[in-house]
Amino acid sequence: GLDAVVMAMRSHPMRRHLQENACYALRSLCHNNDANKKRIVSSGGIDALLSSMHQHRQMPELQEQACWVMLYVAATSVVTSESLVQRGVVESLVASMRACDRHEG
Repeated sequence: GLDAVVMAMRSHPMRRHLQENACYALRSLCHNNDANKKRIVSSGGIDALLSSMHQHRQMPELQEQACWVMLYVAATSVVTSESLVQRGVVESLVASMRACDRHEG
C-alpha cells in the first residue's frame, strides 16, 4: 500500500525508475481517495515526493506524476494547501516546470 511505496522511495532515492513508478502509484492511490491523501501527508510522502523531484529533475514523467499528487493532496483542504506551501512545494513545482521546459526544447 501507500506506506510501502513511501518506504521504497526513501530507501532507494537514486533508483530513477523506482521513483517514477512510485510517483505513478501515489497518484493512483490518492486519486478520489481522501483517506490516502491524508496518509500521504502523515506518512512523509510529501517529503519523499519533493526529494524525488529534486533528485530526478531530468525525468519529466516523474515530475508530472509528482505534480498530480501534490494537486490532489492540496485540493483536500485549505489547511493542507497551506502546509504544502510552508514545506516549499510551490518552489519545487516551479523548478520542476522550468527543468521540464528546458528538457523539452
